[in-house]
Amino acid sequence: TTYVINRVCSKYDQFKVTFVNKYGAFQDLYFSGLSRENLNVSREDFKRSIITTQGRYDKQQHSIKQFNTLANETITLNTGYVDESHNEAIKQLLVSEQIFIRKTEGGSEQTIPINVQSNTLQFKTGVNDKVINYTITFAYAFDMISNIR
Repeated sequence: TTYVINRVCSKYDQFKVTFVNKYGAFQDLYFSGLSRENLNVSREDFKRSIITTQGRYDKQQHSIKQFNTLANETITLNTGYVDESHNEAIKQLLVSEQIFIRKTEGGSEQTIPINVQSNTLQFKTGVNDKVINYTITFAYAFDMISNIR
């Protein structure tokens, strides 16, 4: 008989972020705090004539047409409460060129490439800040809609 035990330590989803550290090895950081996903969409519009070749006005067509739609997703992750020993790992994460997030989508786990979007971070200490929680924003390393044709 097999028993599966799921430990629930947080009410938030836990994300595993893997990056290449300064020694060239893969290192994992777990973000177990609040997470938010955002979608940024940009597009262009133009007005067009919707008069048919017979000279009729067709209300079923769009007179304002959209084109060149680009969509990018970002995710903001919180570490949850950690101690000062995570400061070096967070520093290496911010300067790493290869970062991946392990995420469950559609019932299956996927490894997705991401880039750090946060440019500044104030390092915290237990003496000054009491509780240490880091918030980092990542951008997915691909467009939601492919613009390469």
